[in-house]
Amino acid sequence: MVNLLALKAALKAAIDAAAETERREYITAGAGQALIYAENADEAGAYLEAAAPVDEDYPLLPAEIGITGATTAEVANVINASFTTGRRSGRRSRPHASGLRRRSTQQPMQRRP
Repeated sequence: MVNLLALKAALKAAIDAAAETERREYITAGAGQALIYAENADEAGAYLEAAAPVDEDYPLLPAEIGITGATTAEVANVINASFTTGRRSGRRSRPHASGLRRRSTQQPMQRRP
């Protein structure tokens, strides 16, 4: 019998590792994750402020449907709430994003050769 929870955790870890490997091709490790969080937060805020938001105008949010929320609006609300909570406590993090770990030491951003 397959342990679905273990399989899900392993698949999430593999996706996170692949994403970090891809980010390292362009920017310093860890910094890319922070940039994506900030961009997600910006998109979520803009989506929630828009009178009649169109999903296609916010490409990062629909990518999280089924992970963070069931709809783009729900994703935007969860990300916005997480970002706001993190900002109030002096950090930018999304505790609901399992598998993503905050690095204890951040390297300054550098241009990749």
